[in-house]
Amino acid sequence: MATYMETDLFLYGLDKAGTCPTRNGFIDALRADTYDAGGLLPAPVDLTKDFGRTTLCYTFMKVNDTGTAYDVVPDLAAAPADRNRRCGHRLGLAS
Repeated sequence: MATYMETDLFLYGLDKAGTCPTRNGFIDALRADTYDAGGLLPAPVDLTKDFGRTTLCYTFMKVNDTGTAYDVVPDLAAAPADRNRRCGHRLGLAS
């Protein structure tokens, strides 16, 4: 699934960069938008901020009982809109 999203993000960036994309145009186009992998991500990733930083929210999957697909592992303690993602926080740097 990660490879699909990386390829999709690359193609998304090319599309946003226009008919004759340059490297800088590609990067600028991606950094000016959000990305949701066609709905596969639990929430869109805001590419306008936190460039180069690890995401704080993840979705966990498990193989179903028949071994034929993946099921989302919900966070039942979270609000209904956030049940499919588990979010943390950035750790402070030691001084």
